[in-house]
Amino acid sequence: MYLARLILSSIILLFAVTASAFEAGESVRLQGKIDSDTYAAGGTIFSSADVNGDLFASGGTIIVDGSVASDVLIIGGDITISATIGDDLRITAGSAVLNSSVSGDLLFAGGQLSLSPKNVVQGHSWLAGGQLDLGGQFHKGLNAIAGTIILSGHIRGDVELEAESIRIGSDTRIDGRLLYRSPVEATIHPDAKIQGGIHYEPSELKHTGNGSGIFALFSLMVSALVFYLLFSTYSSRSTELLRNEYWKGLGFGLVVFLLLPFIAFFSMGIVIGLWLGLMLLAVYAIALLVGSFLGMICSAEFIARLVHFDISTTARRLLSILVAYVLLGLLQYIPVVGELACFIILLSGLGAGTIVLYRQYLVTAE
Repeated sequence: MYLARLILSSIILLFAVTASAFEAGESVRLQGKIDSDTYAAGGTIFSSADVNGDLFASGGTIIVDGSVASDVLIIGGDITISATIGDDLRITAGSAVLNSSVSGDLLFAGGQLSLSPKNVVQGHSWLAGGQLDLGGQFHKGLNAIAGTIILSGHIRGDVELEAESIRIGSDTRIDGRLLYRSPVEATIHPDAKIQGGIHYEPSELKHTGNGSGIFALFSLMVSALVFYLLFSTYSSRSTELLRNEYWKGLGFGLVVFLLLPFIAFFSMGIVIGLWLGLMLLAVYAIALLVGSFLGMICSAEFIARLVHFDISTTARRLLSILVAYVLLGLLQYIPVVGELACFIILLSGLGAGTIVLYRQYLVTAE
């Protein structure tokens, strides 16, 4: 109990110091000027604020049109960003539309991404998705992998693409070399300007794998079932929290995911906190595993309710968990989507588990 209180107190203390702006709810609106790092979680998030720090947001629909002085990390469903970003922009989303100026790097993983002709990325761009429609300016090169890539921007550097279908538009200008991999040759407009030449590597879509993947999935299934049997009350409370306060759980999971390793490495850096830092890293690894279990248990209940499957008995609930893992395994065959689903499940379970521990061991102990 003391260890749990120590860890949770450290997280909450650091969170209170570094994140003086934290908003959560079904609908969140950020306005004015915020002179601190900002964290937001909700069904709908609208940020027109000028944030003098980092912005972290997770939600269903997220719209950002205020400036952010430092990094931006966003996890959500539908995202629209029309803002000036002072450093890196990292996005995981189902769909994203960008009309921004990014001073650092751009990283995207998700379903669809559309960059307007006015979008500017001063750093490098690493993009992965189902469909990428890429306009604007890329100052330090571009790497992209997707099902379909449509390129029409100006890239001051080399471009490396991998996709089933690639189209290079008439407005495309590449100052470096174009290297692309695809089952078929790209459609390149005659007016496109590629100064460094074109190199095409034929490739086939291959689903490689071996028994290790199946074994890993099976071991996770068994571990999740054992975890539920041993900690059924804790699992039920975490599931109830996600059922009633999903966005709060997801948002807090993002905070813990980012801050706990920071605390650990900071402790190790001041020497006297070496053993505390090592202990926190060990706890962090366990927390990630437990978070994935709790997230899957919650997902199993959601799927069961969706198909009107009765989970009133322990046996039926265990069966629902097995089905959820099978469905998640099938999702891995869909590029990006499977990884995105795993990450969101992990964050939601991590957040819910942390909040339940806090309420049980800190609040009730007072």
